[in-house]
Amino acid sequence: MVDVVQESFRLLKDGGVLLIDNALDGGKVVDPTQRDFETIARRDSIKAIKEDSRWSSTLLPFGGGALVARKI
Repeated sequence: MVDVVQESFRLLKDGGVLLIDNALDGGKVVDPTQRDFETIARRDSIKAIKEDSRWSSTLLPFGGGALVARKI
């Protein structure tokens, strides 16, 4: 999933938006005992966007969660 984030950055124009639906996976992402592949991939993707100053992002905690990131 981190590869998808990196490829999305390459493909998006400045100001383009990346939306990751179900980013919190019903709370599994914030539960440290959850160690399945998908949950770890979601955590890694959120972390990669958060730590990359080329993105401006927000995590919306409704439903399964939505991560909205804008390419700066």
